[in-house]
Amino acid sequence: MSYVDILYVHAYEYRTPIEEFMRSLDDVVRSGKVLYVAVSDIPSWALTRANIMAELRGWSPFIGLQTRYNLLDRSLEFDLQPACAELDVALNWIQQKPGITSPLIGARTVAQLEENLKSLEFTLTPEQMKRLDDVSQPTGREIPFPYSMADSFDVFIGKNMQVPNKFAPITTTYNYLWKIILI
Repeated sequence: MSYVDILYVHAYEYRTPIEEFMRSLDDVVRSGKVLYVAVSDIPSWALTRANIMAELRGWSPFIGLQTRYNLLDRSLEFDLQPACAELDVALNWIQQKPGITSPLIGARTVAQLEENLKSLEFTLTPEQMKRLDDVSQPTGREIPFPYSMADSFDVFIGKNMQVPNKFAPITTTYNYLWKIILI
C-alpha cells in the first residue's frame, strides 16, 4: 500500500498544542502518504479550533468525525452536533432520531448484521420513545464524553494533563438506567 485514504486520529490528547497537532497531520498529507485526516473523540472547541486553524493556514482540515452517540450518551446533541448497540431497541431509537443518518453498527459477521437489521422491522411508539428519551436525558451531573475519558487518562499516566475545567468522578446515568431495567 503506497498511501492511506483516511487517517483517523483517535482519542484527542490535550498535552500537544493544537497548532503542532494540525501541522504534523498536514505534513503527512503533503507527503502523499495520507489523502485525508479525520478525528474521533474530540471536544467541539478543539475540533472547531483545529479546523479554523487549518483553514487559515492552508493546512489539511479534518474531513470526518467519529463520535459516540447512543441512548445513554447523548452529549453529541449538546456538543459536537451543533459545532459541525447491541440492542435492537437502541438501534431503532437512534434511527428514529432526527439528524442521525447512518449509525455504525460494527457487525463482524453476517449473523451479527442480520441481528442488527432486525431493529428496522418495528417502530417504537411515541410513548416508548418518550420513555427512552426521558431516562436518557442528561442530568447535568455526569461527565460528558470525551472529558470522562480524559479524566481516566490521569489514572494511567498521572495528573500532568492540562484539561480545561477538570471534572471530578461521579456516578453516571448508566448506573441509573440499570437500576430502572432491573426493577
